Amino acid sequence: AAAAGGMYQQQHTQQYQSATKPKQFTYQHNVSALVFLSPILSILWFHPSAYPLQVFLFAVLALYAVDLANDRDLTVVGIWIAFAAISATNAWTTLTEQLSSSTGSSRMDDNSQDSLMVALLRMSTETFLFLSLACWSTLQLKWLHADMPLFAKQMERILHAVLPPI
Repeated sequence: AAAAGGMYQQQHTQQYQSATKPKQFTYQHNVSALVFLSPILSILWFHPSAYPLQVFLFAVLALYAVDLANDRDLTVVGIWIAFAAISATNAWTTLTEQLSSSTGSSRMDDNSQDSLMVALLRMSTETFLFLSLACWSTLQLKWLHADMPLFAKQMERILHAVLPPI
């Protein structure tokens, strides 16, 4: 009877410990999101200007340092500021490249206006994808799901609305 009582005590203790441990929530769709988000980085690599890639590398190093310092708020804000800076740099270099190629003539003809519209469409699409990558990067923070589950759920909904196949 003593052995059965000890066995019951041990099982009860294990059940209590597993029930009181906080569950580790994470973003469940990492692989499918990466299938759609990893080609975005090729935009930086194959961009005619090196500035967007340089801003990306600087931002990654700065965010890594902030994350190592364990400053949660600055990490989240830094992710969004970094991707906004990358988007702005990408847009600036795209527009500068487009406008410098169309300044050969004294006025803009139909072809240069069409190419400017294509450049604006490309720039806005790339910005949209960079901000999707920022949303996914924010979801990688483990503490976000435990401390702010509603915010994490909204970020997941935004990402799933932006990238429907996920």
